[in-house]
Amino acid sequence: MWKEIHRGHRWGALVCTICGDQLALWSTPRVPENLARQIYRFADRHLHEEKMG
Repeated sequence: MWKEIHRGHRWGALVCTICGDQLALWSTPRVPENLARQIYRFADRHLHEEKMG
């Protein structure tokens, strides 16, 4: 999930719905490929096992 945040050049954040961890999203990254890698790493770190119950 992402949420809109307006603080300076920060326009939003990706949020893990399980643990609440956030990744800041900044406007106009210098190297868009680096931001894409950060997003993939964030997603990989937050592949939580779904709670069975």
